[in-house]
Amino acid sequence: MRLLRLFAAIVFVPALAHAQTVPSFTVTAGAGSAMGWAGMQAEAYLHSGRVSVFGGAGYASGADEGYVGYSGPAYAGGVRLYTGGARQRVFAEFLESVIAVHARCTSDCRAFYGPGGQAGYQFVARRGFTATGSVGYGYSPSGSIGGWLGSFGAGFTWRRG
Repeated sequence: MRLLRLFAAIVFVPALAHAQTVPSFTVTAGAGSAMGWAGMQAEAYLHSGRVSVFGGAGYASGADEGYVGYSGPAYAGGVRLYTGGARQRVFAEFLESVIAVHARCTSDCRAFYGPGGQAGYQFVARRGFTATGSVGYGYSPSGSIGGWLGSFGAGFTWRRG
């Protein structure tokens, strides 16, 4: 009987402990609207990992066929709402990011920021490796420009018990 209890403790207690951990903080690098085009993103989780706030910073380049285009820093920030799940989760994302850049300009080259929404998927391995991807649409009121958005990245997620 003691051997059976010992076996149960060895097999099931670590599994239960892992199931109760929730994401705390994620850092990813990649490309797309949530990353500031080509850059990095930091994400902090709230409400048992079901809600997160994130910020991204990177570099956008819009040079095209001999034109100067906008090239410079780009930023993003927003909120994600997640489904349940410890490893595989779907999310809805609401963000403010670069929607478009002037690719063919000779002066006044700039990036157009605006709100957007994306749907995505996040995978978090037991040891913390994280992969994420999303697709959506955004609109820049200042430039009257709309466009498809997307992001993909890989990084690491820290958990708390």
